[in-house]
Amino acid sequence: MSTKTTPSPPLAVPEGGTGGGAHMTLEITGMTCASCVRRVERALAAVPGVTEATVNLAAESADVTLGQQADADALIAAVADAGYQAAVPAIARADDVARRRAAQAAELRRRRAGLGAGAVLSVGVLVVAYGFATAAWAGWAQLVLTLPVYLWVGSLFHRGALEAARRRTTNMDTLVSLGATVAFGYSVIATIALPGRPTYYDVAALIITLIAVGKYLELAGRARAGAAIEALAELQPARPTCLPVRPAASAATRRPRSTSRPSHCALATSSWCARASSSRPMASWPRAPGAWMSRC
Repeated sequence: MSTKTTPSPPLAVPEGGTGGGAHMTLEITGMTCASCVRRVERALAAVPGVTEATVNLAAESADVTLGQQADADALIAAVADAGYQAAVPAIARADDVARRRAAQAAELRRRRAGLGAGAVLSVGVLVVAYGFATAAWAGWAQLVLTLPVYLWVGSLFHRGALEAARRRTTNMDTLVSLGATVAFGYSVIATIALPGRPTYYDVAALIITLIAVGKYLELAGRARAGAAIEALAELQPARPTCLPVRPAASAATRRPRSTSRPSHCALATSSWCARASSSRPMASWPRAPGAWMSRC
């Protein structure tokens, strides 16, 4: 596993006289949807010196284009004010990558456990609501079955909604938490103080469980995408070797310069190119430039 990466500088200054800006990459955590992406982009764009900010939800990163000198602390503070966490990427080591993958796997296991419990309890709520709706104990049974779904599985949405409320904003967690809370709260009141009134425990349980399934699939997809990117980065050779692609030719077989192959050097791993150059002479390589370059 490759352990070399280039850390982003904490201070970036645009190149003078070129008309272009410097770029800084930040790691962003806490985003859950496209609304979060837009909120982080607006927060970064409001920092003096930032000309453009592009946030990638799947990679949990932000690419910031700077028009003048800017401090990473100001960018991190702006993201924190928006309700998310940001950090300058550090040099990644093999143990860091393994630790991050282990944390993602643990989070996926925790969510699977919550989804399993939520699905079973939600089915129980539906059975009681539509199979024993006239029973005197139906309301209390649905309350007992829905309460763990609302508190345990729904805690993800409730925390996000409270965090957004502290920042005086809203997000998708606000919508889910508010809808489930209204349905569950009214049903509790109807069960305790308004006997005979309809309850909506099934609505509260299904809202939380079904959207939690989507959250889980999103997290699993992001984990797979991150693992694929890391695996792709590991394909880069640690020590490339420059090999000549045109051997010395005799005067009888030398071709005019305009029709000969370019005298570049091909960067490739020494093991493959050494084997290719020894087993296949240059004359037997394909004539088409694209096919030739794809071999070495």
